[in-house]
Amino acid sequence: MGGKATLIERGCVGGVCLNTGCIPTKVLLHVSKLYRELASVGSMGIEVGQVGLDFAKAIAHKDKVVAGLIKGLNTLLKGRSVDLIAGHGRLTDARTVGVDSSEGALRLAAKSVILATGTVPASLPGIEIDGERIMDTDQALAMPVLPESVLIIGAGPNGVEFATMLSEFGSRVTLVEAMDRVLPTTDAEASKEVAKSLKKRRVAVHCDTKVDAIHAQDDKVVIRLSNGQTVETAAVVVAVGRRTQIEDLGLDEAGVQHDGRHIHIDERCATSAGGVYAIGDITGKGPYAHVAYRQATVAASNIMGEAMTEDYRVVPSVVFSHPEVAQVGPSEDAARAAGAEVAVGRFRYQASGAAQAFSQPNGFCKLVAEVGTHRVLGATIVGFRAAEVIHEVAVAIKAGMTVRDIAEAIHAHPSLAEPVAEAADALLGMPLHSL
Repeated sequence: MGGKATLIERGCVGGVCLNTGCIPTKVLLHVSKLYRELASVGSMGIEVGQVGLDFAKAIAHKDKVVAGLIKGLNTLLKGRSVDLIAGHGRLTDARTVGVDSSEGALRLAAKSVILATGTVPASLPGIEIDGERIMDTDQALAMPVLPESVLIIGAGPNGVEFATMLSEFGSRVTLVEAMDRVLPTTDAEASKEVAKSLKKRRVAVHCDTKVDAIHAQDDKVVIRLSNGQTVETAAVVVAVGRRTQIEDLGLDEAGVQHDGRHIHIDERCATSAGGVYAIGDITGKGPYAHVAYRQATVAASNIMGEAMTEDYRVVPSVVFSHPEVAQVGPSEDAARAAGAEVAVGRFRYQASGAAQAFSQPNGFCKLVAEVGTHRVLGATIVGFRAAEVIHEVAVAIKAGMTVRDIAEAIHAHPSLAEPVAEAADALLGMPLHSL
């Protein structure tokens, strides 16, 4: 946009997503899925012999992918003449940033400042993370050796993805969740589908359960659960979410309002301090890299004089379990809880030619629409490549489309987008490949 930008970063560029989040976990989930599938392709006529796993090579492959993307980001920054300063920055006022850098203390003045400091893994009281046997999710991605057994605390997106990955690699996995089901904030039917997939992978799931005590002993960890059971395991991964990093940023000195967890912003990503903007997880608008990307565009546009806003009505979310869970807009339960009168259309992947052709018959597509107008409100898709398919519904919601608009759009056959059209047909009372 023609502005002059300086980026202050105390670690590696790319943030949580690239370094210890989205990208490395998806690399390992892809490898674990291939490993599991290779062991069962004999029924398709493919003879591969004995399938083995070199876990250290899998970790090295993950690191190589991440390093390549970091290199690419640095190339982009250099190509756009962005000044990159290694160090910790904090506001001294709304127009000035102090930096503790390797070159000493710096003081930078700017027309505008964007805060984008992200998150770190959250912890639990009474659990001492040592980084070896008891790890947070960042540390678990760097395990040099695959543990024979692992207990994961938390069955939200992070916990479910780690349970999927480690069980497919061959670890004996126990998953503990304080709420009454896995993925407690997602659609209830999707939660059941994921629970079934974890059971197939021999994951022991304990819901409505907490960790009462945990002790590291020699080469094992002993955990006492609130349901009375005791579990001995080689490793523990604490996957109870992440907490925002807004401490030591000079927020109060600069007049930036916050609640101790999140920085308050308006629809332009502007804070209460003139000239200071905030984006990403620290704003509390959605813990997703794609929300941060959009907020970055909104903030930059307003800084450069082009008015832009965001209302966050249409934010896709994905859990990369196997099968994937993708959701946009309110779930059926959430829509009803908010008082909406909704109609629901469903289609199961078992009746999808494409899903059967790819040997991925588990899952479903569910559309939620407003009664009367049939305006699309939301969708939940559980199944192979759900992360890609959900965007058709996201665009439909953004454009104010109806279920009939989706149903009347010709969808390629065989494709994984067809279940969306089939769910639309079902909602309209004209199902084609379902009863």
